[in-house]
Amino acid sequence: MQFEQLAELTCAFDGTKLSIHHRGRCVVSGDMDSDDGVAEIDAFFASLVGHQIPGAPHLMRVTDGSYADTKDALISLGALPRLPALAPPPVPALTSAGSA
Repeated sequence: MQFEQLAELTCAFDGTKLSIHHRGRCVVSGDMDSDDGVAEIDAFFASLVGHQIPGAPHLMRVTDGSYADTKDALISLGALPRLPALAPPPVPALTSAGSA
């Protein structure tokens, strides 16, 4: 699946406020610490790519740690129904038959 329209977006952070721009114009802005701000950003991505993904996109904020090898602020997009498909398969339990 391709998301060319996402490549046209730029993001800016100001404290906890996330602003997303398209061709120099702010298309959505929301405070990541408020439910209303998160809902606005979720609604923007749902209208942009929601018809192309299983489930609704949702903004999730990582405040401790990172999923990348850079300290830069990054945005990763994913849909919750896809996460189980990306998880590694469970490791089978090892059993041993001991002799007494």
